[in-house]
Amino acid sequence: MLTPCPCTTIDTNLLGSIHVIRAALPHLRAQGHGRIVQVSTAGGQTTYPNFSYYHSSKWGIEGFCETVAREIAPFGIGVTIV
Repeated sequence: MLTPCPCTTIDTNLLGSIHVIRAALPHLRAQGHGRIVQVSTAGGQTTYPNFSYYHSSKWGIEGFCETVAREIAPFGIGVTIV
């Protein structure tokens, strides 16, 4: 059974990370290289009952980072998910 959306989980784990990455990209592009390091958990690779919002946020940020990595590679910027 799903509980009401704990928006802080989505806001922190997904949207917060997206905003930080988007804010950093102009600076990394200006210097011509760089690396974004995103810390993740096993929750981005597997699932456990009763953690659906948490897993959604972690799967979401990993998908975002993998996509952004392909988009920014030509600018000398890498992405590492730890």
